[in-house]
Amino acid sequence: MKSDQDLQKVLGTDDISVTPLSGGCINAVALVEAQGHPSMVAKFSDRSTLEEESIGLAALAATDTVRVPEVIAVHGSGSNGILLLEYLPSGAVSDWAAFGRALGALHEKDVGDQYGFDCDNHLGSTPQKNGWLDDWRIFNRERRHGPLVSQLQSRGMLNGRLLTLVEDAIAAFDDVLPAHPKPALLHGDLWSGNALGLADGSVAVIDPAPSVGDGLADIAMMQLFGGFPKACFQAYADYRGLEFIDAEMAVYRLYHMLNHMVIFGNGYQGGVEHEASLIRGAV
Repeated sequence: MKSDQDLQKVLGTDDISVTPLSGGCINAVALVEAQGHPSMVAKFSDRSTLEEESIGLAALAATDTVRVPEVIAVHGSGSNGILLLEYLPSGAVSDWAAFGRALGALHEKDVGDQYGFDCDNHLGSTPQKNGWLDDWRIFNRERRHGPLVSQLQSRGMLNGRLLTLVEDAIAAFDDVLPAHPKPALLHGDLWSGNALGLADGSVAVIDPAPSVGDGLADIAMMQLFGGFPKACFQAYADYRGLEFIDAEMAVYRLYHMLNHMVIFGNGYQGGVEHEASLIRGAV
């Protein structure tokens, strides 16, 4: 459904303008302007993946904490899907501390006492299993790190000394992770490209890969690739009254390093080694 004709059919008008947008690493994204409709963003992928995203955005919106684009509709079938979202004009962020507090409010919301989500989803292009579990350490081993290690082993990308190091790090989860941290709704893929500065100076988040887990997992992802100032992290820590423990944060960063290795290749071996070494060195 990437053609103008498909969008014309969905929107019921021939008067339509489609402008590709940058930033879509996995799916094509475009700004859509059509007669009789507000400006929208269209994402193109298989319908099931887009429905996952719409569920995640709706879950975040329901907390009334962080800002997300409104889901307008999901159309199509099979591999020909389109997700229509509210268009949010971009701009420079004027108060990163406010975003840190909003994340803190998100992670303080009551979301039950288990870890998981109501449906499986994807982290980038990688399937992410979200079956509910009571123990956060087991959840990370069985639902997060373990499946990625298995994928990398099957491809011959993780073996020898690096495999041993990663396995030792995973074995150390019982020592460096809490078994029952406060369950929080996570964005799940919160790098700077998924935190959009808006024209009013605020921040909106997009492209979630949500689940319920330790809120610090979101913060650890934010540490990886830059783009978030110190004021944002400090405001979050102050709001929740906690500190960032190096080994625990390394566990959460290791998950994303393993996933980047799955998606993008061996260029992320160094990141995997670094985070696994921090974990193993803490015990």
